[in-house]
Amino acid sequence: MRLLLFISLILTLNSCNLINPDEQEPAYIAFDQYTLNTNSSQGTASENITELWVYINDNMLGAYDSPAEFPVLANGNVKLSCYPGIRNNGISTTRIRYPFYTNYDTIVSLTSLFTHNIAPRFNYRSDITIDFTRNFESGNSFAGFGNNQGVFSVITNANQVFEGDKSGYITLGSTQSYFQFRDNNLIQLESGNTIFLELDYSCNNSFIIGVYTTDGGNTQKNAIITLTPTTSDINGTPFWNKIYIDLGALAIANPSADFHELYFEGSKFESSNPQIFLDNLKLVRWT
Repeated sequence: MRLLLFISLILTLNSCNLINPDEQEPAYIAFDQYTLNTNSSQGTASENITELWVYINDNMLGAYDSPAEFPVLANGNVKLSCYPGIRNNGISTTRIRYPFYTNYDTIVSLTSLFTHNIAPRFNYRSDITIDFTRNFESGNSFAGFGNNQGVFSVITNANQVFEGDKSGYITLGSTQSYFQFRDNNLIQLESGNTIFLELDYSCNNSFIIGVYTTDGGNTQKNAIITLTPTTSDINGTPFWNKIYIDLGALAIANPSADFHELYFEGSKFESSNPQIFLDNLKLVRWT
């Protein structure tokens, strides 16, 4: 009887080992910071990278909000690739790898239960064209249009300017109710070519960013996106945000367009004293 009990115990222990084999202890990777580097032909290094798309040995591990820390079931040397991600048109449900930033590759020697801190460095790709002339440093190409009642000025107050020496500033006075400003510089959009409008902004009142499209003498007004307040500060201290606006669909919808023009439009909604700050407008596309 004792022999049978002993044999039964051995079989039970072996069965447990088969069901619960030794599990591999993960290593950990942490992204506490990253940088975007630009040169003189690319304009500002302002960015709004919201997540990092991570690959181990060219296999996708996941997309992680930044900063992030996550486990990796691997040991030894691995190839780590990191791609910067954005919220397309500022929408949290449309997250994409931003096509115009480079990825970051490195070799990491993973050790179980050890946290490896990685600080990716990103750049703009070399095969793109960047137009950053609308940065307000050398003037303002937006003029009042239609029934505009607002004022679009270039400010130099260091407490309000985002970076550099100047920013754009749209206001409506107490007796004014509507503004619209149209860009005097024409834009060419090629159907099928990815193009993004990047900009930094701060506002206490919603406003529309859109594009006028002219095709064969006919002009069509296209509202692209409505930006909601970033701040309710009545003292006029800006709280800045950056957004990436996808203009590719507009180009596809108007393949024969002669040219396009950006516009800003709004009326009093959240604030009786609307204040909209703008800076670093960039048009980025494949060369």
